[in-house]
Amino acid sequence: MKEGKYIEALPDEMWIEILEAGIRKLILEREDICSFSMCCKRFNNLSNDNIVWSTLVARDFPRDILSKSIHWSSKKALYIFILEMYIKLERLITRETVLSTKLELIQREVEVMTEQIVENAGDFNMIIDRHFACCEEVDNMKQEHMHIKSEVSLMQAEFVEKHGGF
Repeated sequence: MKEGKYIEALPDEMWIEILEAGIRKLILEREDICSFSMCCKRFNNLSNDNIVWSTLVARDFPRDILSKSIHWSSKKALYIFILEMYIKLERLITRETVLSTKLELIQREVEVMTEQIVENAGDFNMIIDRHFACCEEVDNMKQEHMHIKSEVSLMQAEFVEKHGGF
């Protein structure tokens, strides 16, 4: 039997079991399944099987998501949707963290400048200008920070409503 014939001799069910085992044992990642799909039409069909993607969803995301997401006909589409939600949420949380840090730094600077103004009764036009500019920036950042927090809350609520939690 030629080398290629061995691969063709394995039934689809066996290939699905091999893929599932690789996923469960953390040997195969979603990228590997996507690469496998590019080998030939048969492997493309096998890699799009709902069993394979259900196994990936169950492994990579909290268990209750799969049971609450049975309305998705394509588990691959479900996986992609959940992954995109996690990525968006992660980006928003990162932005919120960066903004919080910047906000704290600017608020400290405003406090220092306020103390300088109080301590020195002389001409502090530069300090006053800097003070007002920082106050304005703090207000703008606070608004953006609140906007991001509300976006995160909305995304989390939408995700929980659709999939039962993280």
